[in-house]
Amino acid sequence: MKALVLIDLQNEFLDPRGRFPISNTSRDPLLNNISRLVAAFRAQKGEDGKQNLIIWIRSEYSNSDPNPALQPAIDEEDTNPSNSPPPAVQDHFLTGKHSGKTPCCAPGSDGANLHPAIQPLIDHEHDIILTKSWFSAFKDTPLATTLTSRQISHVYFAGLLSNVCVSATVSDSLQHHSSSWTTHVLTDCLGYRREKGHEHALHRFREMAAQPSAPCTLLTSHELLSTPTPTPTPALPTLYYVNGSIPSWRVLLALNEKRIPITKERMFVMSVPKPTRTPDFLAINPRGKTPVFIDSDPQRTKTHESLAILHYLETYYPEPKPLLPPVTDRAARARVLCMVQESENLHMKYDALEDAYWDAKRAKTFEEFAANVRPGLIETVVEELGFWDGYVVAARGAGKTFLAATEEMSLADCAVYPLLAYMCHRGLVFGERFGGLERYCADMEGLESVRGARPEGWGRRGKADVFCGR
Repeated sequence: MKALVLIDLQNEFLDPRGRFPISNTSRDPLLNNISRLVAAFRAQKGEDGKQNLIIWIRSEYSNSDPNPALQPAIDEEDTNPSNSPPPAVQDHFLTGKHSGKTPCCAPGSDGANLHPAIQPLIDHEHDIILTKSWFSAFKDTPLATTLTSRQISHVYFAGLLSNVCVSATVSDSLQHHSSSWTTHVLTDCLGYRREKGHEHALHRFREMAAQPSAPCTLLTSHELLSTPTPTPTPALPTLYYVNGSIPSWRVLLALNEKRIPITKERMFVMSVPKPTRTPDFLAINPRGKTPVFIDSDPQRTKTHESLAILHYLETYYPEPKPLLPPVTDRAARARVLCMVQESENLHMKYDALEDAYWDAKRAKTFEEFAANVRPGLIETVVEELGFWDGYVVAARGAGKTFLAATEEMSLADCAVYPLLAYMCHRGLVFGERFGGLERYCADMEGLESVRGARPEGWGRRGKADVFCGR
């Protein structure tokens, strides 16, 4: 199935009264080509008989002037989004958003509306309209979720400005999603303000297309419409995850230990709207929770809940690194399975502590919490940690490093280690009382798979100390 992503076809750029109008030599052929392309692309069917998907991306930059009236065109160098920065800083520039002196696509302004020539092209029943606040249409939007959940194999990008938002979006598509779909740029459906900036963008796209590690092609809309639908490339399994969450960390550890290649879709749950609450994600998991593992089998089997995913991976990906002892070793296998389930005891007791901590911060009742509530909650966590320290000491006594006294990492380690590491990040200090757990965590941190699964940007200690902090 194919998707057409059309970027920023708004009054701010296409209306001569907009603050950043593109040139007539760019606007007229762009509108003609887009109009012809949308109708023909919509009429095409994929190999599965499904209608192609069209996604309209519009920008809103909230630091802009909310004045809804269109202003006369301006051409100041320091406010012109078509002026490309030097190549050395281009990549950094494209990760940003509009911040010039002159407002651009202010929320509620006429400039932020889709152009009148574009609005009749939209099929509101089938098309999707997304709003972005960064140059890249992938940043803090459900675009990636929408494409992967609908099993899109080829994505075609068009719109404006070629050297800013289109370039940033294509770059993100290749850097973060190249294993999910093939990226295409429609070179005759790109808008620009100045020829020099446009040529720079085309040169950048050609460089991207020359990289064998990231599939990308440049073609015209005529070539797209006259070319048979490409054969979809085999998809990798996809994991929707939240950076730093215990459930996601468990699954990432198992995937790293088993060396299973995947497409990672990080869900930025602090953004608004939450990507886990979008219709496309809720169609994957109605509970709106991560992690979710979508396999690469023909049915694209979906599994959610971290412990369920661990069991699924061991069932369908037993090699090359099994995480359960062989079925012939009943005692060892049972020990691992019991510990996997037991891990939820510690998980629930710690969650009660952290939830109460944040509730007290929000309700401004922290003194009461610290004096009368936290000590009891910590005691229940400490009591539970005693069980796990005993398991580690017993394993050490048998000459084993891993939690369930196994020769290699097991599902028990995948279930428990991220929980212990997360608690340390939130202020837990093992001390002499739990020396076994402290040594266990230190040994685990030396493993390549553990380092590879560690949350991005995390040190050992975080800013919030749930156990002793304020």
